[in-house]
Amino acid sequence: MELMIDPATAETLWFTAMGLAIVATSGLCLLALPWSDREISKVDALFRVNAELSQESLPLQTLS
Repeated sequence: MELMIDPATAETLWFTAMGLAIVATSGLCLLALPWSDREISKVDALFRVNAELSQESLPLQTLS
């Protein structure tokens, strides 16, 4: 016996599953953020060190 499901129900289930997946993924992303002052200062210091090594501060190479 085949499982018969009408298209409206299938689309509702798909839409609900995708919505829940997006909400769950967003929650996991929020959990991955640095929340303590110590973590925030570590990320800030790392960014400042890497920003000094960006391409803007490197000497330009010429073709001559």
